Amino acid sequence: NVYPLGQRFQVLQADGALTGEFSALVAQQFSLFLAFTPTQDAHGAWVEVKRGLPLASAAHTANQRATARAADTLEMSRPLAQRLTSLAPNEAPRALDQLSGELHASTQWALFENSRLIRDAALGRARGDLNNLALQADGARQTVWVQALHQNGRREADANASQVNHNSTGVLIGADHVFEQGTRA
Repeated sequence: NVYPLGQRFQVLQADGALTGEFSALVAQQFSLFLAFTPTQDAHGAWVEVKRGLPLASAAHTANQRATARAADTLEMSRPLAQRLTSLAPNEAPRALDQLSGELHASTQWALFENSRLIRDAALGRARGDLNNLALQADGARQTVWVQALHQNGRREADANASQVNHNSTGVLIGADHVFEQGTRA
C-alpha cells in the first residue's frame, strides 16, 4: 500500500463537538519511512502522513547512502518519494541499488571480460595455434576456420559495483589469406 506523503486522512467526523483526544497512533505495520501524526479539532480527527526515518538509515553501501540522501530531499509529492517511503527497511537497499546505477560498472566489466574471447581467438590464430577447426586445400593460399567460444564468470559485489554473473557462448568464423611475400591476413 502506498500512503501518500503529505496526505491527510479523516478518521472521525462529528456533527456536534468532538470531545476527548487520541493519545497515540500505532503504525507498526506501516513503513518506518512514514510517520503518521494524529491531529484533531472540534469537529474531526485526522491522520497526517509525513516522512519517518530517512531512507539513508536503511543504506549499507556508499552508493546506497548517496542515492538515499538524494531521495530524502525529494518533494513529498514526487512519485519516487511516495514509492520509496512505502518500502519496508529490508526492501530499501535493493531499490537504492537499482536507482544508483552501480549495475553499469558491473556491466562494463562483463563486456570487457567477454571481449577477451575474440581478441584471444584472433591472436591465437595469428600465432598459429591450432585450437580451432581449419580447412585448407593443398597448395591453397586461403584457409577457412571455425572456433567455438565459451566463457562464464562471476564478479562479487563491492562498495561500488553490484554482483554480476556472465556467460558467453558463440562461434567465431574466419578466413586467412597468405600473400605472395608470406604475410598472412
